[in-house]
Amino acid sequence: MKIIKQGKELNTKIERKFCCGICGCEYIAEQGEYYIKTDEHGCIYFCSECPNCKSVMFVDANLSR
Repeated sequence: MKIIKQGKELNTKIERKFCCGICGCEYIAEQGEYYIKTDEHGCIYFCSECPNCKSVMFVDANLSR
């Protein structure tokens, strides 16, 4: 694969804060406890499983800086 233009590197080595919309649990996910996902429009999200109710939470990567 050949890169035409280098994109921004996402830092997955820092903690991310999540708030569960189902049970209201607020938690900090460390590296390895969340992953990066993109949707069909190219939007980037950080995803993590709520430690309380096990629902999957999504945080917009652009809003979490």
